[in-house]
Amino acid sequence: MNIRKMIVAAAAAFAMVMPLAGCGSDDAQASARMIMDAAQSGNVGSVKARLDTSALNRGAEHDFLDAKPEIPIADVVVGKSEGDRDMRTVPVSYTLAGKQYRTDLNMSRDADGTWKAINPKLFRKVMTDGVTVGGKKTDVNRQGYLLAPGVYRAHTSGNWYSGSWKFTVTASDASADYLDETIAEHLGDFTADDRIKTDGDIHKGIAKDIDDLDMCNQLNKLYLDGESYALIVGDSIPYACRYQVSDVQPTITSYEKSPDDDGRFLITYDAKVTGTVAEFRRGGRTDDEWTCMYVSDKSVQCARFVERTFEVKGLRGECSIDGGVWFPDRQQAAEQVGDVIYAGHGTI
Repeated sequence: MNIRKMIVAAAAAFAMVMPLAGCGSDDAQASARMIMDAAQSGNVGSVKARLDTSALNRGAEHDFLDAKPEIPIADVVVGKSEGDRDMRTVPVSYTLAGKQYRTDLNMSRDADGTWKAINPKLFRKVMTDGVTVGGKKTDVNRQGYLLAPGVYRAHTSGNWYSGSWKFTVTASDASADYLDETIAEHLGDFTADDRIKTDGDIHKGIAKDIDDLDMCNQLNKLYLDGESYALIVGDSIPYACRYQVSDVQPTITSYEKSPDDDGRFLITYDAKVTGTVAEFRRGGRTDDEWTCMYVSDKSVQCARFVERTFEVKGLRGECSIDGGVWFPDRQQAAEQVGDVIYAGHGTI
């Protein structure tokens, strides 16, 4: 073959290759491989330029979270791309915790020749509300993040509690499919520690709960000598009441380290309560300080209001990680406090 024929043959061969190179199939596959390598390493942020997630975001503020998976994907296979010059599909597969998954990366070529994955099913939206995922702290104000496949560890902690759980991210065909890994969904994974005993917010909650007890209603259920209500000083003793708490000093004696089914932690505590409450005296006459009345044919009961400190033992409360404290049974708590305030009424 002479030189001229060799040049013509080479030109013909080049012309046959040109359409294939124009499709950019190798570049699309290479871009897909870069995305899968980043997903496997937990460094998706490094390939953001090769991802278009406008539909995945669905108008909300989402971003990729470069969280390190506790168990990353493995056995990654990136297939050959198929399609035309500007749109190609790359099949990919991987294993996670021994199970194989397959999905497609739909690749689009930009004007500058960069191949991007368009709304890849590979990534999932995850709602996090401020917890730490794979060593990365999330923003409580964000609507969520996009995570690559893998098994992740979520963690959060507060003044007296901590929570930790694992969750699995896999590719999903449903564009609206998201994972809810917020605190509210994982309260059962939280534990309390000894700091709960001295937490200021819990102590304030206990004080407010004791102050809010309906002791006047409880008063009407307590009897003097079994015949009349335990009625306190006023213009007339019947149904008068005063219960004004000025200080509460709780001592938490025990607590449950794990929450109940509603995510509440049970505590048991004693409380020294200072306030204006009733004091009783047997016998005497009504004067400027005492109000007296017959409680039987021969028995006179007198009462007055004084500020004093009394201690109630064995109260039970429930608290939540947001600082809320309340009595699981308010009636029982009122009876316990009432029994201390009015101890000996009718017999003093």
